Amino acid sequence: MPRLVAIPGNTNAKDGTLSETARLRCVAAAEYMRTAKADFLLTTGAFVLSA
Repeated sequence: MPRLVAIPGNTNAKDGTLSETARLRCVAAAEYMRTAKADFLLTTGAFVLSA
């Protein structure tokens, strides 16, 4: 059965860079995928522009 790793999104900074929480989630997923047999990686989240 295929396995999926999903990374939940988090807010970004106003300039669009990843927040510390989002960055740490990506690092954790990369570390996990080095040792686990995952078939798919799904990142979620969005960049919101405010007026």
